[in-house]
Amino acid sequence: MRRAVVSGPQSLSVVDRPKPTPEAGEIRVRIEACGICGSDLHAYRMGSMGEGHTPGHEISGVVDAIGPDVLNLKAGDRVAIEPLLSCGECTLCQEGRYALCSQSRILGVQLAGGLADYIVVPEFRAHKLASDLDPAVAAMTEPVAVAVHALTQGCFKKESRVLVLGSGTVGLVSILVAHCLGAKEVWASARHSHQAEMALRMGASRVLNESEATPSSLASLGASQAVDLAIETVGGHANTLNAACQAVRPGGHISVLGLFQEEISLPGLPLVLKEITMSGSNCYGNPKGGLSDFQRAGEIVDAERERLAAFVTHRMDLTQVDQAFKVAADKTRGAIKVMVQPGHSSA
Repeated sequence: MRRAVVSGPQSLSVVDRPKPTPEAGEIRVRIEACGICGSDLHAYRMGSMGEGHTPGHEISGVVDAIGPDVLNLKAGDRVAIEPLLSCGECTLCQEGRYALCSQSRILGVQLAGGLADYIVVPEFRAHKLASDLDPAVAAMTEPVAVAVHALTQGCFKKESRVLVLGSGTVGLVSILVAHCLGAKEVWASARHSHQAEMALRMGASRVLNESEATPSSLASLGASQAVDLAIETVGGHANTLNAACQAVRPGGHISVLGLFQEEISLPGLPLVLKEITMSGSNCYGNPKGGLSDFQRAGEIVDAERERLAAFVTHRMDLTQVDQAFKVAADKTRGAIKVMVQPGHSSA
């Protein structure tokens, strides 16, 4: 089978590898789509992916083979892969907070990922989806689950006013999920015009440009119209946590998704005087007494398949993986979500 591997700084190539065989409790998935994520691009730019590594954690495909003791899936089922593996035994795993397990590993990060023809995963990490779902849309289940978890971490309630800082893929998906789950209003900040257009399409009622999303501007806006929850998706070197603290109402919440590249300072006075609750949000989980984040994401993907299809601005074959990363990294080309689909024809 073919597998994309890092072959040098900001360079990927395709190599041949043996097709993996599923063992007890495992399934083999023929990969139909794998999205390039912002975290993939960060590692790509920084050169932190080791040579020979296969990235890709936004994965969908069709079950191709099953190992012994597989109970709920069969060959031909379309699935989205939850790419996080953990020990399954520690207190955090038992609480459904397996992203925090000290032994957690992610396909495409610590383990070989989905930029390949096939992958083997435990059955319980594959979530069955509708057979008529576009594979590229099915691969969006992973970022949708990330957004579901962020809203949960931020104590989201229906009829809340939500502010999403950043309109990259995770920000746009967060807009859609908040809207889908019953937010009264969703505001968003956007740097590029194509992001602003997409934010409105995903359900934002108001899009703020960069000058409107400064801490001082958001303090004025939040004083006149209460923001219940701010979701930070920018990270990097941005001053967005300060902006979020200024925006949210007293007793409000901030959920942090962005990956920051340096130490950040927080505005202590509003944080204390407004009793703001700030929570990090790491991947997804399975809270006791309800559906897992991935299960809820699967329902949203099925219901919102048409709007999610609009995210997919580029589809490229596995043989074009090096070009796919370059397109995804160049925001001047209007890329929102680049999908690598083995066997896809660009014609």
